[in-house]
Amino acid sequence: MRRPPPLNRAAFRDTAVSSRLQVVAAVLSFIIYASAVVVLQRHRDNSFFCERIGLAAAVSDVVYGAPLGKVYPEIQTQLFNAQAPIEAVLERVAHLDSQPTNTIMPVSDGNGIGFIVAASWAMHLFGPHLFSLPFFTLALMAISTATFLWRFGDNRSAVVTVTFFALTLMLCTPLVWDPGIANQIPIGGIRYFSLLAIVPSFHLVLELADGNAQAERARRLHTLLLAVQVILLVLAILVRGSAASAAGPILLVGLIRVWRNRANRFELRSLCRKGTVIAMVGAVFAGSLVVALPSRYVRDGRVGTVFWHRAVISFGVNPAWPFGNLHEKYDCKAGDIPEGLVAGAVDRNGHCIWWDYLVTHHVPIQFAIPELYGRRYEAVMRAAFFNIVRRYPHDVLVTFLYYKPEWFVQSIKYLALNAAFHFAILKVLVIAGFVNFLGFLVIATRFSGGPTTLRLAGLGALFGITSVPTYLVAWATPHTTADALFYTLFCIGLGLAAVMQPVRAAVRRAFPERARV
Repeated sequence: MRRPPPLNRAAFRDTAVSSRLQVVAAVLSFIIYASAVVVLQRHRDNSFFCERIGLAAAVSDVVYGAPLGKVYPEIQTQLFNAQAPIEAVLERVAHLDSQPTNTIMPVSDGNGIGFIVAASWAMHLFGPHLFSLPFFTLALMAISTATFLWRFGDNRSAVVTVTFFALTLMLCTPLVWDPGIANQIPIGGIRYFSLLAIVPSFHLVLELADGNAQAERARRLHTLLLAVQVILLVLAILVRGSAASAAGPILLVGLIRVWRNRANRFELRSLCRKGTVIAMVGAVFAGSLVVALPSRYVRDGRVGTVFWHRAVISFGVNPAWPFGNLHEKYDCKAGDIPEGLVAGAVDRNGHCIWWDYLVTHHVPIQFAIPELYGRRYEAVMRAAFFNIVRRYPHDVLVTFLYYKPEWFVQSIKYLALNAAFHFAILKVLVIAGFVNFLGFLVIATRFSGGPTTLRLAGLGALFGITSVPTYLVAWATPHTTADALFYTLFCIGLGLAAVMQPVRAAVRRAFPERARV
């Protein structure tokens, strides 16, 4: 019987040192990012155009005790005033002279229940102020980061380091300094929530990829940590539906693991347990939110974000839109939209088709606003989408195969090639993040395994690829392509870490005398 090889104490010590140093780099990366967000919050006043409905519902709940998901009309009306500074409006509606009465369902904005819940929780924690939203987002990211590092406090902590270094760099792009873009994706807003899904998504994939060689106590702890990340991921998806694209890589890795271990009943049992935890925790959390909200959200089909509305109005990225005789097919000029279908990817085109449906089917006009973005509205948009596909297949193909990809490429180029530092303290924090990242590269090159880092980079590329179809279903603009920009930076960062170790090894082989020194 062959004796096992002796324990390499030096290698074990190096691995332990590397793990600790990488966790330190990961924690510093988050602290630097969080500090930069706080600095920006002190200097900027984002208008939160897309979040006004959720803010009105949150103030109604937190300040005046309205049921979660309902709103007082006085508060909703004032927050609809997009001309007034949002901070001033929030201050005014949080200190009304008298208690408002008669809560109603908020006007549907097509974003579902996610942001209403998130904004309400944020204001319960930090008060009815605008800074509550970015602080709440940072708090969730901190929980996700701590959970990830608790579970993967080894080479895999590189996910956290590179994630927050990339997010710090993104604070210097037009996503922050271009007001026309920043107002569409404020930190803590609906579109920014897709970035909250990053660390939980990696956690789920790495947990599924991990083996079953765990003690019972560790297994219970890992299950608890997994449940925390599932809750954060489901919340991110409810707020920003495009985050659901992360389900693709998670499912793919799970299926690959099942196939590779199909003859190993212990591994299959472990995978089954993890999959059950993911499915059950996600379903229970989402179901609890639905139950806590008024039943009309389910009845009216307003739990999730709209899909077919975006698919229909995305035809507007084609300069030939409206195609053919669609002006006559969807005639809303006699109603509240006298201009009819117009060029561009604008919501009014969906409203025009909806108005034409109401008139054609003799539906009372009083249903126009209450059912906007609801179940019947989405059914009308779905029918319109396939009708347009049947009537103008060539224009549709050109839209999806040429114009939408072109918009995507132009959006990424604009974000990546237009960087600026608008505050000196932000420049200092970015430099600190860069120094911390260089330290991570040194650690990864000196101690860590290149294959692990390369696999993480490949996983990031997989997440990035699966996010692309969301831009083809709808359309890409600079304020909607933050995910794609992030994964580009993420893969570059981890790619550098992956290639530097073999480069260092090659240098050591070429100059052995220097290596001994």
